[in-house]
Amino acid sequence: MPQSDNFQGIFQHLQQIQRIEVHNNDKYDGHCHVKVDIYFTAVGMIDIPDEKEILDIINKIQENPQMYKFG
Repeated sequence: MPQSDNFQGIFQHLQQIQRIEVHNNDKYDGHCHVKVDIYFTAVGMIDIPDEKEILDIINKIQENPQMYKFG
């Protein structure tokens, strides 16, 4: 959630949360790790690509991998 001095904006984000599940902590690597699942009522409309669209995207990335590099 972005930092904001606008409490109305923060309240809007909180209304979209359906539930929060906090799991038991696991201690490894010298640190405690806790899994948190946040379930939203709605994130928005999404468009799930079909197989052809996924293959087209993979081909574009393979043709020019520098264009899609993060970091």
